[in-house]
Amino acid sequence: MSKALQAINLYNELTQNGTVEVARKDMLKAFQDQLGLSAQGASTYHGNIKRGLPGWTLETRKVKAEKVEVVAEPTTELVSELTTELESTSEAA
Repeated sequence: MSKALQAINLYNELTQNGTVEVARKDMLKAFQDQLGLSAQGASTYHGNIKRGLPGWTLETRKVKAEKVEVVAEPTTELVSELTTELESTSEAA
């Protein structure tokens, strides 16, 4: 899980999905302590989440995750073929 998604979840957890006001300094401290963010990083993450910028809400993260395609990497097959070919070449020599 990305730090941004962890921060969004933590923000929602602490604010009880926006129903409870949490002091900015307390939120920043939680981001630093629980996510290992720097003071500047925590401030940036907090501002982005609070403003609901694209990519900084669970909804936009979900859409982003659905767009990601996992592509099988054919490199292992290629390496296997090359290894076999190299072995047969070295045996012939």
